[in-house]
Amino acid sequence: MERRCIVNREATERDELLRFVLGPGDINNGDNSSNTIVVPDLKEKLPGRGVWVTCSKSCVEEAVTKNLFARAFKTKCEVPDDLPKTIDTLLEKRCLNALSLAKKAGQVITGFEKVSSAMSKKPLDVLIEAQDGAKDGQNKLEKKFKAIFADGKIIKLFTSAQMDMAFGGTNVIHAAITHGNMTQNVQAAADKLAKYRG
Repeated sequence: MERRCIVNREATERDELLRFVLGPGDINNGDNSSNTIVVPDLKEKLPGRGVWVTCSKSCVEEAVTKNLFARAFKTKCEVPDDLPKTIDTLLEKRCLNALSLAKKAGQVITGFEKVSSAMSKKPLDVLIEAQDGAKDGQNKLEKKFKAIFADGKIIKLFTSAQMDMAFGGTNVIHAAITHGNMTQNVQAAADKLAKYRG
């Protein structure tokens, strides 16, 4: 189902957008009334009327600076100055949680040699490379992965430290997600984060 972005006014599919609702604020206006505050609703489950913004940090920043949320909600509302950064943090956390759940489900392989060896033995849906890893090793794995799995996805959104936390390992630079139930959640979360960061 399509929704319209309050910034560019274009109608697009919901998975290309971010939903926002109004939540109770704690800012008193001096007249015994309190403003409501704009809250991101990434799971699209919070009650109340929602407005939609294209999943892009620049679009969210524009909505904040041009006061478009108040116009869309047709009421005074407080917009946190750090809203764009908050959304990035929430999307990143959701993606790391998806990776952690994939690990618990037994769908994760870590380490250069193990990932390289697995490519010729089992179907892999996702290759994950740390942003701060050595380029030569990454290039070798990415080239092999693309040659074997034409439809596979490569994720380069996280540092080695973040991957350590997600997978419960030490110095994780290379990882892969095997084909299974958790793949779709990982891909959807990674796609949303990558779109947001542009």
